[in-house]
Amino acid sequence: MSSYKNFCDSNEIKYFKNIYSFHAFKLSQLLGESFLDFGCGRFQFSTRMAINNPNLSVTVFDTNLDELKEGIKYTGFRWFQSYKDKIKPITVVSDFNKISNKVFDTIAMNFVLLASKTPVIPVLHDLVSPNGYVGILDYDFTNSSFDEFREVFTCDEERKAISRFNSVEETFQHYSSRGLVECKNEAEEVGFKTIYSSKFDKRYFFWIGQKL
Repeated sequence: MSSYKNFCDSNEIKYFKNIYSFHAFKLSQLLGESFLDFGCGRFQFSTRMAINNPNLSVTVFDTNLDELKEGIKYTGFRWFQSYKDKIKPITVVSDFNKISNKVFDTIAMNFVLLASKTPVIPVLHDLVSPNGYVGILDYDFTNSSFDEFREVFTCDEERKAISRFNSVEETFQHYSSRGLVECKNEAEEVGFKTIYSSKFDKRYFFWIGQKL
């Protein structure tokens, strides 16, 4: 699982940083005391959330130890040291059992929903506190052709996603089967109320829900 990506093209990097910034901005309006980045990857997203919200208790979770190690290196860089004493320590977790009995006021999940082959939204419902919020950023290829998918699904993390399937065609089949509508419906079925949803640039969506 991963939130930030390694892109070869600098314009692509800038574009995705803008996407993450907008997601962070929307969630920042809904923060409580605790925040979970579910499937955090190198957790640059949640590091920025911590810097922008110094009183926030931030937990990051991912099962990919290599990604977490890279994230820990990232927080060791000199630029971060000036913030380190001004924010609460970021809790890094790789074992789901260590968070499974906890609840968080706000949860973010970036590019994990479709990467997972098992249902994730019911898990988020169990992890978020009553009246808490969950924000999901992911792909929406439901109206895309295979050629359109193949043309844009080319970055490092996306190649890794393809490697988890038998072929590009099978990857497209999986990624085009669900999008914003399916995410919204599944979330509302398990007990969320949609408070914000948007599809943009033909292939991405934001969704934010509140646990009833």
